Amino acid sequence: MASYRKHKGRCTATVRIPADFTGPVAKKSLSETFRTKTDAKVWAQDVETQIKLGTWKDPRLEQRMTSGRWEDRPLRETIERYRKAVTPTMKGMKQETSLLKRWERHPLAQRPIRTINRSDIAAYRDERVEQGRAPQTVRNELNKLSAVFQYAKYDWGYELVNPVRELTQRKGALPKARKGRDRRLVGDEQERLEEALLAGDDGENMLALWRLLLDTGMRLSEVLSLDAGCVRDGDRSLVLTETKNGDDREVLVSDEAWADLLEHVAGLDDVEPLINLHVDAVEYRCRIARKAANVTNFKLHDLRHEALSRMAARDVDLKTMMLQSGHKTPAMLLRYLNPTAEERRRKLFGEGSRTESQVR
Repeated sequence: MASYRKHKGRCTATVRIPADFTGPVAKKSLSETFRTKTDAKVWAQDVETQIKLGTWKDPRLEQRMTSGRWEDRPLRETIERYRKAVTPTMKGMKQETSLLKRWERHPLAQRPIRTINRSDIAAYRDERVEQGRAPQTVRNELNKLSAVFQYAKYDWGYELVNPVRELTQRKGALPKARKGRDRRLVGDEQERLEEALLAGDDGENMLALWRLLLDTGMRLSEVLSLDAGCVRDGDRSLVLTETKNGDDREVLVSDEAWADLLEHVAGLDDVEPLINLHVDAVEYRCRIARKAANVTNFKLHDLRHEALSRMAARDVDLKTMMLQSGHKTPAMLLRYLNPTAEERRRKLFGEGSRTESQVR
């Protein structure tokens, strides 16, 4: 029977190894500390069940390297193997590489991969939460580690269980994701930001980028992947071949925005970038423009929310919007629709409507 002790906001579970247990043990009890008593109980019950079935092995007796099998090597070697073999095939290779290298440096990655269990993953989760990391950051880190375990198990034939999946079978095991952003442009913020962008470095490029994002709802990375020739070859539409979900997509452009694009590409060779700026330079110039325009808490990615929300306000149907935005499901698209109170009122009561009591 397990016992539990609370200390400094954490809970330590201790499982007594029964006298009739025939396997080798380092000590007659085993303890682990968790952030919550629920996690401690899950771990203790798992150990007790394995002891009853006779399948439990004392992890304290495990050696760091007992053979040449991958399961016996440090976790970091499998992560490195995944980073070199699988990550280059991913769309977000740069971000994923950075995340995996961080995992490789963590103390947990120095242990043999087969010795890592769900209590280790829970401890890592608690560590990152206590460090003040955003819930989505922690979820992304654990989801990526889970992907490494899954690939190792099914594609490389490792004989192991995925401790991340074992942990996340319990509802609420991962930090709850924060509410999505819902920032919209208000008042004359759009005009002030456009003036500030035009007045700054690379003003014409930045203004062309801003207006294209606001008109189409495209992702920044998609616009920066285009060349001038795609405008000359198009007919008020841009064909994207480098998208986040891997599918080609035709993005329609308004007549006014298309005229601006044709003017922008005049004098550019077809192979030249449509917007000749690096993503870091774009982010920097936007920060400068926000400060100059005295606009706070508006990020460049919020333009995607703004553009798609404006389309919804014009009664564009979900199917058409999904074709434009590239979202695979309505649920993903709906996260980007943030109607203002005035837009909701027009939907509910019609343009310029007032209630009967207001008329009286």
